[in-house]
Parts: sequence; C-alpha cells; structure tokens
Amino acid sequence: MVTKRLVLWMTLLTCGIFLGFQRQEFPSHEPEGRAILFNCAKVPGLSVRFHYEPRNTELVRVPLILRSVPSQDARLGSAEGTEEQAITAYVSVEEMKAFVEMLSRIDLEWEESTQPASLNFTRGSRRYPASAPPLPFMEVIATCPIGSAKTYLEGERLCSDLVPLASALRTRRPQWEFEVYLAYSKCSIPELDPKEFTREFPQ
Repeated sequence: MVTKRLVLWMTLLTCGIFLGFQRQEFPSHEPEGRAILFNCAKVPGLSVRFHYEPRNTELVRVPLILRSVPSQDARLGSAEGTEEQAITAYVSVEEMKAFVEMLSRIDLEWEESTQPASLNFTRGSRRYPASAPPLPFMEVIATCPIGSAKTYLEGERLCSDLVPLASALRTRRPQWEFEVYLAYSKCSIPELDPKEFTREFPQ
C-alpha cells in the first residue's frame, strides 16, 4: 500500500513539473490591452487619442483624436476641432481595425479598464502618474463604450513606432492629420505637405 501511494505521488509530482515546464516554455505573448483594443475596434465609436508632451513644458500641444464612424456618416474622412481643445479626424471602422492591429503589435504596457475614458483636455491640467516616462513622451488612450486602455510611449521610440501606422489610414485627411501631428512631434515624414489641407476650425 505504501509503495502504491509512493508511486502515485511520484507520478503526480512528475506531471506537475512537466506542465510547469510547458507553461514556461510557451508563454503568452498577447500584449496587455489587446482585448479592449480589438473589441472596441469591431464597432463604430472607438476613439484613440494621442497627446504629445514635449520636454519644454512651456509648449502645450492639443491632442489628436482618431474616431471611427459608420460608412454612411457624413463626417467620414473629415476633421474638426479647435486649436484650444483637440483635433478630431474621422475614419472608417475598417481603417480603425487595421490601425489598431498595427498599434497592438508595438511592445507597450497597456492599462485596461472596463470603464470608458474621458478625452477632455484642458490646458494647464496635465497630471500624469509616476508610471509615465520622463519627458518627452506620447500618451495614448483608446476608449469606447465597453472600456478603455492607456499607455505611454517614450520620446525616443515615438517616431519609429508610430510613423508606420499612417499606412493603415486610407482616407487622406485623417492620414494627413496624423502625419502632421507626428511631424510637430519632431518626426520626419517623407513627402509631407503641411499645406495640403487648410484648417478652418471654429475658435
């Protein structure tokens, strides 16, 4: 009886060690925030806000928001906003899906929430947690009715990680707004014409 119990105990121990090695050998590489990003990207209403914080704190640049809308929405392919609050560019659900797919491939740590995030911006109210990297950095917030995800992108990675995402935006005006925003954030955008569109935002 003792021998049988010993054999059973050794068998269970061996299986436990084997399964433990399996878990270590094949870890999950799914980035944090991927579930929220992809679930939000399936339907209209996902907004992704980019807010660049330069090293010179006297310079305050308003955020850029990409927002997905249905194909019949008259705002699709346009941009609106004010230079004091935010610039919002409207993209299709398909464009946003492709954009989120590329964004999710970047090695970033996302803070998830089941609550939507506020995208309101007020000059002089910038307060960031200790987890934010040193200036300069880009704060990225993705939000929709089912939740939100937030991350910070270090300044030295900003251009190499974000510039390729412009290729996911097939509508020219939102793509231009994204490229101009990155150019203002010290990124080099080949063949960008900053005067391609004229901003006539209400003040």
